[in-house]
Formats: sequence, C-alpha cells, structure tokens
Amino acid sequence: MVRLGIPQDLSSHQTVKNLFLSTYVGSKFNWTLIYVKGIKLTVMAEQKLKSEGSEQDISELNADKELGNFIEKSFLDLEKIDDFLYRSKSLWKSKNARGAYGGQVIGQALVAASECIPPEVHMHSMHSYFLRPGNTARPILYQVDVTRAGRTYCSTAVKAVQANNAIFTMQASFKCEEKNHSSYQNSMPKVPFPDELSSPAESLKKFLEQDLIDPERYKYRKQQLDEIPILVKYVKEEQIVYRTSNRQTLWMKVKGHLPDDLHPNIHKCCLAYMSDMYLLSTASIPLRWLHGSEVFTTSLDHSMWFHEPARADQWMLYDVQIDKIGDGRTLAIGHVWDLKGTLVTTITQEGVLRLAKPRPSLRFGFKDNASPHSYHPTSSPSKQQ
Repeated sequence: MVRLGIPQDLSSHQTVKNLFLSTYVGSKFNWTLIYVKGIKLTVMAEQKLKSEGSEQDISELNADKELGNFIEKSFLDLEKIDDFLYRSKSLWKSKNARGAYGGQVIGQALVAASECIPPEVHMHSMHSYFLRPGNTARPILYQVDVTRAGRTYCSTAVKAVQANNAIFTMQASFKCEEKNHSSYQNSMPKVPFPDELSSPAESLKKFLEQDLIDPERYKYRKQQLDEIPILVKYVKEEQIVYRTSNRQTLWMKVKGHLPDDLHPNIHKCCLAYMSDMYLLSTASIPLRWLHGSEVFTTSLDHSMWFHEPARADQWMLYDVQIDKIGDGRTLAIGHVWDLKGTLVTTITQEGVLRLAKPRPSLRFGFKDNASPHSYHPTSSPSKQQ
C-alpha cells in the first residue's frame, strides 16, 4: 500500500475524528482518499478489489488516480532549447476556441521566466498582452530576457513566438522575501466550504432530472467541464448553466496532486493557468442572457499580483466581478483566497466582447420553457444520504 500527499498542517494529528473514506475502482488499483472534516488527508493505493462509490467520489478520485502529473496534463512543462529559450511540448484549446488556451500560454511563459532567475526569488506580479491566437498544431517558442537583476527585485520580459510572429508578450517581476508582512487585506466572502457543495456533475445530473436542461445541453456542459484539468465547485450551483449576475464565485484547484517539494513559483504558474478560465465567461453573462445569443470573447491582456504563496492542489476561492462592459470591451477583476481566508492573488483582465449572430447557447441557460424562477436549490441525492 502506498501513502501519499499528507498536508503538513495535518501530518501531526494523532487522533482523527469525522473520518470519511472514499474509494475509486481503477483498472489496476483501488484509490482511497481519506477526508477529515472535508479536508483531504492522504491517498492510498492498493491492488484492485471490488468496490463501489458515488458519482461524486468517482469524479474526484478519478482526478487523483494519476498523482503528480498536473503539470504534464496542463502542458506547463517546457523543453529548454538554449539559454533563455524554451519550447512548448504540447498545446490545448477548448472545443469552440479559436486558438490555444490563454491560461496555458500565460503559465508556460511564467515557467520560462522562472527558469531564468535564481530560485530564492519569488514571483510577485505579471502583466501580459495577447497579440494573436496560438496555433495548437505547432509549438510556441518562449524567449526570455532578464532585464534587471537587483538585490531585492528581478524583472523579466518574455515573448512567445510562432511562425516568426509574436503572439504574446509578458513582463514578470520577482523579489526576495521580506520580513515585514502586510497587516491588511480584503476579507474573503462568507460562502460554504467545498465539502458543503455539490460537484458540477451532481448539479448537472439534478438539473437534467428536474427537466431544467435538455440532454444535449447536459452532455455539452459535462464534456466541457471534464476536459479541463481543474476541479471546481460553484457556490451557486445554478451558475453552471444559468447566469444573470455580473459576478460568479467558485472553489477551484488543480486535478491531481503536486509534489511537496515543488517550488512555490510553479504553484503560481498553475494558478495563472487556472485564473484565465473564468474571467471572460463571467463578463459575457449579462449580454448572453439579455440577447439570447452567443457572445464572442477573446483576451486582450492579463495581469496578476501574487500576495502570498498557496498550493494549487488545495481548494481556493475564486471571486470574479465585472466592472465595465462597453465599446466592444469588458474588464474583469478577480480575487483568490485560500481555505484559511488569506488573500493569495488579485487578477485583472480586459477582453474583447461582442455579440455573435443570434443562436441558442449550449453552454449556458435552462430550457426555453424553464424560467430562472423554476429553479429551487435542493440537496442532491448524495447529500441527503
């Protein structure tokens, strides 16, 4: 039996109460997760035995069955070609996207920059511009320039190139840790914790059973959520398919387990990867509902400020709000807190936002004959047991 991934803050516990075991049956192994009050304590693998689990258990454990490979799955690993020159190994785009996923390009650029600076300095901010869509059929070259290496701060510039054309530029700044910690931060919203919320798979199944969404939309949204290497739990579960607010709040973390000795900068690269997923989708909410059509969106720029270190494989609360829509553009602002309520990251993104040709949206919306008032939050079957 293999014992993996015990968080440092729980490793000293001798007596464990409210213990919950959850098992996933794989092709070669059984994967068992041990939860204490909703927090994942450890993972154990043993030879395959006959066992059954709920749909939520299988979804969460399936994400952990190949431990430690999020960086491979999210394609953040790079090939070093020369000093200050890196090449992507593979690229990914979502089903209806024009080009490579922007969060992946951001994450890879930050990985390249991190490889070119001393390990004792940590990432504290980045500012980037998307210039052209990335072509997933060919690799991206990342050219890094260390523009300044001071005693406290280190500045880098990264240019991503395909076919001799710049598709993305970024300025990233790193610094040595200082002892005088800040004494103020915005408070984390008071929301339920992840173990109190349904998984997207559970919510979608419930909406389908309540005849709030049709099978086609159910299949589309489930495939869309399954294909990304990120686990999410929406604070308001109806936001998975129906949104009218200019704000959405969700818990997120990477699928799988990251090594305990991974440099904190790589966790920030993973967080950058995740952060791009929910900004413009929030911005398009009001227009999509008002006009009943799909909305064309693409990122223009993306900035992040890393306030505190955090593990990307532990739940973080992501709160995204839209400040402005107009002139074919939108501005989204996001904040990320860890489970302890520490403000980890602040994010801003401006993007193009235009109405496309009117057509039904499979991504969002209840059935045409189901109004917003038809939805009444109820506990899922697994929560009632």
